[in-house]
Amino acid sequence: MLHVPAVFETIPQSSETVPLRSLPGVRPWTRFRPLLWLGVCFLMISTVTRLALLIATASGIPTEAGNYAFAFSVGLVYDLLAFVYYALPLVLLLWMLPRRWLAGRAGSFAVKALCFTLLFVAAFVAVAEWTFWEEFQTRFNFIAVDYLVYTSEVLGTWKRCSSCTASKRRVRPGSPRRRQTWTSSALG
Repeated sequence: MLHVPAVFETIPQSSETVPLRSLPGVRPWTRFRPLLWLGVCFLMISTVTRLALLIATASGIPTEAGNYAFAFSVGLVYDLLAFVYYALPLVLLLWMLPRRWLAGRAGSFAVKALCFTLLFVAAFVAVAEWTFWEEFQTRFNFIAVDYLVYTSEVLGTWKRCSSCTASKRRVRPGSPRRRQTWTSSALG
């Protein structure tokens, strides 16, 4: 016969179940409060980015209030959907860690560090989107994905182009090398 240790033999049994909300001092959703803070900050960064890009291209958009309301409402829906994926690391951290650990210094530091890291990423993306907008006059699209996927090719092209313009600047305007470069590039 299998012997069960004494620790498992004396588990107290309760006939009634008590809802978690009725226990004094226990609020099940308080652990997710940093998620609300992160969501508000994320939506503010997204809205400010959208507003800055709108101001940058104000001449190209009709000035009717309905257009602005439509753009910001659709943008809010997209931002909420993006936030679901964006906040997943914080949701997992808050959900999986024990309440006692979250209340301690290490847990509090981990949550704050993750929140500020995610906010830094959101701010970095906002600045990158502004830079992308100045280059292509559009928000992130497949071109940005190509830049991320084919990074070495893009950087190689940039290096070649910068070295070409640097070498053309060093050559005197009437020199044979300048003429040869021009004719070889003009011919194909």
